Amino acid sequence: MTRNAREARGRRRWSRRFAYLGVVACLLTVLLWAANVPFYSGWGRAHFGWRMEHGRIKVEWSDEPRLGRESFYIAGNSEGLRWWPKWRLYSWTDGYVNVPLWMILIGEIGMTSWLFVRSRRDPSGPDCPKCEYPLRGLENPATCPECGAALVKKSTKRKPPKDA
Repeated sequence: MTRNAREARGRRRWSRRFAYLGVVACLLTVLLWAANVPFYSGWGRAHFGWRMEHGRIKVEWSDEPRLGRESFYIAGNSEGLRWWPKWRLYSWTDGYVNVPLWMILIGEIGMTSWLFVRSRRDPSGPDCPKCEYPLRGLENPATCPECGAALVKKSTKRKPPKDA
């Protein structure tokens, strides 16, 4: 097996692994959204905090410490879902960003789909099934020039039915 074939195979393998991680991330986002409908939760310290509410994730930061923040909390959610992003930047060191979970999910689905497509295609062309020698540029080879294995070419023509 040549170095380029090994590298392409390794890239396809890692693309597939990351794609499976993307599927898990999508499922976790859907579970977060389902849990976020009846409840809201969050965590905060003096200068930084996050909160999940109304189907969105809110991240806030501040230069000055804010008093009264709880370390972690879960409470009932009385309002409905909010579908659009919202942000306020009071200064570079003070503000917040709300991102709806559906936007995060769309990004995860897009990246996961791209990784699955990338792991399935073979940009280098056909390889020998035995030694994975690249057969690109060879004119209809019957055997592999590297290992001598017989190559089976799939026919795209339909065979006529046999007369009985």
